Amino acid sequence: MKLQIWKNNIKKKRTYTQSVREVWSAISERPKLEMWFLENTFSTEEGKAFEFFDKPGEKWKGVYHCEVLSVQPPYNLAYSWVHKKLRFTTYVWWRLNTIHGSTVLEIEHSGFKGLTGLISLFFYSRFWDSKLKNLLVYLSKQQDAVYI
Repeated sequence: MKLQIWKNNIKKKRTYTQSVREVWSAISERPKLEMWFLENTFSTEEGKAFEFFDKPGEKWKGVYHCEVLSVQPPYNLAYSWVHKKLRFTTYVWWRLNTIHGSTVLEIEHSGFKGLTGLISLFFYSRFWDSKLKNLLVYLSKQQDAVYI
């Protein structure tokens, strides 16, 4: 039996008042992703490589290398996520469901390994909290724009 003292994944769950289609659009359309997440070359074509562009660091160019693994509109999206300094591939899954007229978004980021992975879990947990907060602000502004 293998003892695992820490989990190698991050799970976040948020509920939004917007429809599944509105949330799906925000997480799957390149221009909308850039409004709340990161600049990118994203496409929903399975097997397609793309990049997210973040602020560069001292020894890092700020590029996440990704590949679309699965797309099931408007409920599931998965892609690989490679940060070159980590030297291993991680995976991001987005899942959307409707519950009582609201959209429940679940995101899981997994595949972290070793001590570097343990440190990365802390960083990425905060990263996803920040990005999901940005998504809430973005969706709120879109909703307000519709009703004005």
